[in-house]
Amino acid sequence: MFSVYDESLGMSDDEVARKAELENRILVTNDKDFRPEQMNGA
Repeated sequence: MFSVYDESLGMSDDEVARKAELENRILVTNDKDFRPEQMNGA
């Protein structure tokens, strides 16, 4: 488990999404305005 809040506060949404993808992780967020450019969908 990786917590942006605990380990990398200040990462951009794109950086968070990129890290999750590169590390083959499932991304879970409570950030209501989380909008990385590279992710498609709803």
